[in-house]
Amino acid sequence: MGPFSASFRALGSLVALSMLAACGGGQSPLVQSPAVPSGAAPPSTVLRVASDVGHDTCSGTGGVKVLPCHLKLKPSRKMNVTVSGPGYFSSTETDTCNGLVTFINQNMYGFWTVQAGTKAVKCKATFDAYNGSNQLIGHATLHVTVT
Repeated sequence: MGPFSASFRALGSLVALSMLAACGGGQSPLVQSPAVPSGAAPPSTVLRVASDVGHDTCSGTGGVKVLPCHLKLKPSRKMNVTVSGPGYFSSTETDTCNGLVTFINQNMYGFWTVQAGTKAVKCKATFDAYNGSNQLIGHATLHVTVT
């Protein structure tokens, strides 16, 4: 073996260790926490209903969705939901919550903040989605329970 082979092996080991160290920190890119817009409640303040995953109850009309479509909140807590659909540009909201839950449009990417009041309630919110020409695409329903 020449004098360079030991150097190349040492350099190769150093590169391999550097790559492992770079991969070891933080989360795997396949397991990322969802982005939480500024002012949103951290996920620990909200209980999500597991029935959202893979069920048709989350789909609305015209391909419009609100996700999650079932929320179980504790009083005075909040969480963001996302309204989406083909050609989505904006959305409006109507609800049966009688002011006990507030819905705040974040005016970006379909984010809405759902803010629970201090009293228990079970209600629904309907989101109407519009395209860039202000034409109705369809609607989706969010089921909210405050316990």
